[in-house]
Amino acid sequence: MAKQEKTAAELYREERKQRIAKAAKRNSKKHMSDKTQKTIVSTIAILLVVAIVGAIAGGIVNNKGVFERNKVIMTIGDTEIDKYEYAYYYSSNLQQFASTSAQYDMYYGSGMGAMYTGYDYTKMPAEQKFSGEIEGIEEPTFADYFSHQAIESMKYVKACVAFAKENGIELDDADYAKIDETYATIEENCVNQDGSKYSVGAYLRLSYGKGMTEKLFRKIMEEQTLAQKVMEVKQDEFAAAYTEKEVDDAFNKGIETYGQVSVRSYTFSVETAEEGATPTDAEIAAAKSKAETFASKITDEESFKTLAKEYAELAGEENAANFLTDDSLTLSADAALSTYSMDDDLLSWVKTAKAGETYVAAGDSTSTVYYMVAPLHKAADEKTYDVRHILIKFPEADETVTDGDAKKEVEVKEFDASKYEATVVNAVKDPITDAESYNKAIEVLTSYLEGDKTEDAFAKLAMLHSADGNAADGGIYEGVTIGKMVPEFEGWALDETRKAGDVGIVETTYGYHIMYFIQTETTTWSDTIRNDLAAEKYNEFTEELVSGENVKASELDEAMSADIDAKMEETAKNLYTQYQSYMSSYGY
Repeated sequence: MAKQEKTAAELYREERKQRIAKAAKRNSKKHMSDKTQKTIVSTIAILLVVAIVGAIAGGIVNNKGVFERNKVIMTIGDTEIDKYEYAYYYSSNLQQFASTSAQYDMYYGSGMGAMYTGYDYTKMPAEQKFSGEIEGIEEPTFADYFSHQAIESMKYVKACVAFAKENGIELDDADYAKIDETYATIEENCVNQDGSKYSVGAYLRLSYGKGMTEKLFRKIMEEQTLAQKVMEVKQDEFAAAYTEKEVDDAFNKGIETYGQVSVRSYTFSVETAEEGATPTDAEIAAAKSKAETFASKITDEESFKTLAKEYAELAGEENAANFLTDDSLTLSADAALSTYSMDDDLLSWVKTAKAGETYVAAGDSTSTVYYMVAPLHKAADEKTYDVRHILIKFPEADETVTDGDAKKEVEVKEFDASKYEATVVNAVKDPITDAESYNKAIEVLTSYLEGDKTEDAFAKLAMLHSADGNAADGGIYEGVTIGKMVPEFEGWALDETRKAGDVGIVETTYGYHIMYFIQTETTTWSDTIRNDLAAEKYNEFTEELVSGENVKASELDEAMSADIDAKMEETAKNLYTQYQSYMSSYGY
C-alpha cells in the first residue's frame, strides 16, 4: 500500500511544533536574584502543590463514607455522570480561583485577590455573589458558578471525546507518558506531616470522596488529554488552511493589534504657579511651545537624543546624563499601534508618518514630542528556545565553609568530557569561582552522562538537585525569548552550533547551571495571525460542538448536589486554613 502524503495541517504542525499553549511558560530575566524572589518562587510552588495534590493533614474531604457509591448525579447526552467526576470538576474550579486569589493577597496585599479575580478565598463560595450571568439563576453565587463551570467543562470534554472517536484522533505514547508523570507527581507529594507516605488512592478518596477511584481518575485525565489533543489538531488544521491573502487581510483589518512602529518621545509637564493648581491656558500653551521648539530643532534620531538630554538637564532630571546612552528613556521599539490609541489624532499620525517626521501632542497636563524612527511595519520573527537546567548555586556569605579564620581549601575535580559520547559544552570561567559548587555540578553532570542520557533522566536530576524555582518541573524553561535570561545562560542556549541533547555547564553570578538543550523555534508575524484566526475558528467549532443533543445536560440530582456543595464548602475552609498557614510561615 502506497504511503499517503502528509496533509497541509500535518506539515504545518511539524513546522511550528508546540507553539500553542506556550504563553503560560514565559520566564523572568533573573533567576534567584535575591531572597525575596526565592521566597515568592517557593511559595508559588507550594500553593500549586496544594491546589493539585491537597494536604492530608488539612482533611480536604472527610474520609468517612460521606459519599455513596455508584450514584449518577446527571447525564450529558446518553452519558451518565458519576457524582465523583462532577466533584472533581467542581473542586478544580474552586481550587484554581482560591489559589490565584491567595497568591494576589500574598504579593500585593490583603483584598487584592478578591479585586483581581472577583473571588475572596477567605469566604465561602455560597456567600459571594458572582458578577457574571448564569442562565436560569437571577443572582448567582460563586457556588453556582463553580457548579455551572463543572457542567460546562464536562460537556466540552465529552463532546471532544466523541469527536475524537468519530475522527480517529487517539492518545499516543507521549500522551500516556504525560499522564503517568502527573501520577508520579501526585505520588511524590502524598506525604503526611510526619513524613510517612500514603497512596494516590487515599489522596483521591480524601479529595473527592470514597467513590473516587484511581480508575475513574485516570479516565478523567485521559479524556481531558484527548480534549486537549482535539484542540491542537483542529487549531493546526484551521491555521494551515488560511491563505496568504487571508492572513494579509487580517493584518490590515487588525492593524492596531498587529502593526508595529518604533517611536521616540519626550514629555514636557505643564508647570503651574502653585502645586496641584488647575493649569491656566497660558501655562498649557507654555508647555506646548517648549515641545514645538524641541520638535523644530530635530534633524535626525541622534539630535533627538541630544535635545532630550539638554531639556532633561534644564528640568533638573536626575537621569539627564543617561539620555544619550539609555534608549529606554525615549524609545518605544516595535510597539503595537494600540499603544497610541488613547489619542485619535496621535494614532492617525502614527499610522501614516514616515521615518524622521515629528508630531506634538498637547494636553492639559503634558505636551509630548514624538519622532518616528521606524514607520508602520510587521513584527520581526521572534526566536525562542527551550532548555532544561540544574542550578547549583553559590553559597551565601554566611554559608561559606571556614576553618578558623581561613577559608577551607577545596580541590577542583578534574572533568574529561571527551570520554562521553554526548556533546558537552563547558562554559565555566577560569579560575573556578567556587570549587565546592563546581565539584557538585560536575558530580551531577557526570551522573547524567553515565546514565540514560535522555531528557527525562535530566529532568529527574533537576528535581533532585536544582536550587532554581522550577526544579519541580524538571528545570524546564520553554518559549524563552531573547533577553529574558542572563547573558551567559542565553549565550550558551543560542549558540548557532547548539544541537538537541547538548549538555554543558555555564557559570553565572548565581552559580553553576548544568544545561540541557531542547530546541529553538521561530515565530513569524504570519504565525501569530494564523494562530489568532485559528483560535477564533476553534471557538466557533466548539460552540457548535457543545450545542448538539448528544451533550445536552440534565438537571443535577438535588440531594447529591446539596451533599457535594457541603463537601466543597469544607474544601474551601481547608484551603483557607492551608493558605493562611503558608502565608504566616513566609511572613506575609
